[in-house]
Amino acid sequence: MSPRVSLLILAGLALLIMWGAIAGQSVRETPASANPEESDFFLYVAIAERVVDGESYYEAAVKEQELRGYPVSPASTIRTPTTTLLVTSLGPKVAFGVMLTLISIVLIMSIVAFERISQTRMQWWASILLLAAAISLFAQSAVYFQETWALLFMYLSLHTRKRSATLAIGFAVLAFAFRELALPFLFAMALFEFINRNKKTAFGWVAAAAMCLGSYLFHVAAVNRAVEAFGIGTVIESDGWFALGGWPFIVGSVRSVTALSALPLWVSVLIVPLSLLGWSMLKSETGARFTFAILGFVLPFLFIGRPNNNYWGLLYAALLLPGLAFSWPALKSLVLSATRALKPLARDAGPEDSA
Repeated sequence: MSPRVSLLILAGLALLIMWGAIAGQSVRETPASANPEESDFFLYVAIAERVVDGESYYEAAVKEQELRGYPVSPASTIRTPTTTLLVTSLGPKVAFGVMLTLISIVLIMSIVAFERISQTRMQWWASILLLAAAISLFAQSAVYFQETWALLFMYLSLHTRKRSATLAIGFAVLAFAFRELALPFLFAMALFEFINRNKKTAFGWVAAAAMCLGSYLFHVAAVNRAVEAFGIGTVIESDGWFALGGWPFIVGSVRSVTALSALPLWVSVLIVPLSLLGWSMLKSETGARFTFAILGFVLPFLFIGRPNNNYWGLLYAALLLPGLAFSWPALKSLVLSATRALKPLARDAGPEDSA
């Protein structure tokens, strides 16, 4: 890497740190006096209980969201039924067992994958500990959150790509089935394959993304029919998601869904950009895939995402944070390279200063 490029990367890193520090917390922090019954978790539980009692998913979702003052328009305000149907079919305890099994598989596959890209044992174990810390807040209540399931299937997709592109695409489609916001992951993987001249695989990712979008139209139609049939008449509409939260939203969302929430904000201000640097500077296919996956969420979320959408961080926080383990060698390399660019400037300035 040229010294000038190193300087630009270091300047970008410094800019992100300053942006996060100056702007501060930009996501919603739940007040201590907030009524827990008004949280999304209790909404999802109530919808599941209605389904168990015999209502269809869409009927239950529309009635419960309107009852609690949640918007039901546009259709994306109502989640796809996958998570609720899974939990109600298996029961919360069995569903949590399935989630723990997936977490165990992800951890085992990550141990193997991260060892291959780590230069030292310290890097290897640090990356695993950071992943474990990122998902340490997953309690039994996590089975009701669509983002947690989507995250696990995206991890499986990343780890299985070398073995089978078809399997990787299949896991990504499952991630979308749980949470439609996983769609950027499919496009990011398609772009990665295209850049690496794997055109056939890239078209496979694009075809899968198109299929996901097509299937989502059925969800939209089902929501609209349910609103007409079971709505109270006055449709509550969302305020929209275009909020220009910028980098502070990324920092805040990662912090709010991980153990970083127990630490001062400045810790997250440093860790989040350093984690991205660590992944992006790795000279490996795994590092590149993770970088593309993370940027697939970070770039659009700079523009969309209200302060109360902090839980979106569940989609990418656990993908991002292991990168911190690889940040020190990357930072050291950049600084050494950048100093070579500064030496000629110092020599040129020398005679003028002495004059």
